[in-house]
Amino acid sequence: MQKFLDRWFVKGMISKEQYLTLLKDYRKEKEKTAKVRMQVALYIIGTILTGFGIILFISANNWILELLNKLHFLKISIVFLLALGSFWGGYQLRYENSKFPKLGSSLIFLSTLLIGSVYNLIGQIYNFEANAPILYFIWFLSVFPLAFIFKSSAINVLSCVLFILFTIFSYAKLPFDNEYIWFIYVPSLLGGLFYIFANVKKVRQDYRNFSVLYKLTALFAIYIVMLILTFWETNLKLELSGSLIFYVLPLCFLLVWNVINLYLNKDERLLKIESYYLSAVLFFVLILTLANGFNVFLLGLISNIFIILMIYLQYYWGYKNDEQGFVNLANKMLAIYLIVNYIRFGINYHLGAFYFILGGVILIGLGIYSEKRKKLKGE
Repeated sequence: MQKFLDRWFVKGMISKEQYLTLLKDYRKEKEKTAKVRMQVALYIIGTILTGFGIILFISANNWILELLNKLHFLKISIVFLLALGSFWGGYQLRYENSKFPKLGSSLIFLSTLLIGSVYNLIGQIYNFEANAPILYFIWFLSVFPLAFIFKSSAINVLSCVLFILFTIFSYAKLPFDNEYIWFIYVPSLLGGLFYIFANVKKVRQDYRNFSVLYKLTALFAIYIVMLILTFWETNLKLELSGSLIFYVLPLCFLLVWNVINLYLNKDERLLKIESYYLSAVLFFVLILTLANGFNVFLLGLISNIFIILMIYLQYYWGYKNDEQGFVNLANKMLAIYLIVNYIRFGINYHLGAFYFILGGVILIGLGIYSEKRKKLKGE
């Protein structure tokens, strides 16, 4: 912001008095933001350390462990009461008396972690596996509504992680050993789900930050899938275990949901473009799932087209809506895409010294282009 103020002052767009006033306000706001971030960091780290400290204290005292091991109900009750107390205390501090709102938010977040400990404890006592999908799904259902009720980004991130773990462990229970599921199908499924949910009208309008997070997560997952497919060197043949419904039905569900989103938001041009793109990606993955084989050349060609379109749409969406997160992600994706293909091109064709010369020339050219654009903009 300060460089913009300097530029406006030099160009005469604002007076000296306006410049000094705006600069003073900007520095105050910057200092205030830094203090708030420090408070949040201290509270979150402090609450987590407190939780670990309680666990370590109990572990260090054998008589407590022996008592808890004999009384399973007591063990579960103690952890549940800690979670409940953390939530109640956080709510009081955040909403009732509002004396320490940041501390209150941190305690509410801690309660979502502690309730997960309750579920894992129940799983251990009653011999559930540690990676049982049902435990992660129940934990997800417990915290997901809280993210929207309290508009908490931290709880929202936790719910995203829990749902991803639930999906991964659900498919891990199926009896197969096929790289397609892990590198192509599951990431595509999660990416489609997150992106479609992000485009739900209520989420886009009332929870914009959540919508952006879902979209960035989805784009990264789909990008990795397409990048992997550009490297696929053999004809894609699938050997799916179990009923095909486990693989086809979720994709069909997402395709239908995406069409419904498109119908409900048909007046929004950008969302229509996103929906068409996502439908094409999901339909492509559905064809790969149903097909007995897929040609390598077509696989690479279609995947490269999807990657280029994705990067272009992110730049378009980011600049049009002033969302720097999309622009930054597009920059990273473009850099990875160029570096990966540059390395692959050099290895495949044994370019030797020319391989490094070409890379150096490209980087110098990009530097000159960037410097010229800065001069044109007056930066």
